[in-house]
Amino acid sequence: MEELVALMQAHGSRDQLDVAQLQLAESLFVQGKARESVALRREVAERADGRRSAYTAGNLGNLSAALTYLGDIDEALTVDPATAPVAAPLLQRQNELGCHLIHFALLACRRGRPDAGAAALGRAEALRRATGFDHELSERRASDMALAALAEALTPAQLEARMREGEVLSDAQLLKLTLGD
Repeated sequence: MEELVALMQAHGSRDQLDVAQLQLAESLFVQGKARESVALRREVAERADGRRSAYTAGNLGNLSAALTYLGDIDEALTVDPATAPVAAPLLQRQNELGCHLIHFALLACRRGRPDAGAAALGRAEALRRATGFDHELSERRASDMALAALAEALTPAQLEARMREGEVLSDAQLLKLTLGD
């Protein structure tokens, strides 16, 4: 991956460099190297400087996810694609919200909102069943972390009920529940 980034730097294409760095950032995050992943994602976000691209929303969402994983909740909330003015319309238009539901669940749990976390996990699971897509490794890790937090905060019956409720929430309802004040 590092070789690909170096090649794209030499080539001079900003978009290709961004994509290579984002692939490297995801690889680092999956390996548990979240701080390195955050540094690369910040670099890409700063280079974007308001420019809308196909990967802007995803990068901000994954940056928020890595910050949540690290426990940097305040910063995770400030870069979240649901609240970032550039990323929010892209996230909705590209139907990428579903890719970030598990990370929203973990963020809600870390903010002391277990009902919201369970609802987000319920919605994520419903989407997984509907699409047939497996969760990525980073999503599985976030799901495991959220489920562990939820097991401490909710009874099994409460967890099941909240997850069922989350399956039918709209995007707007889910975002308000998990990210709202």
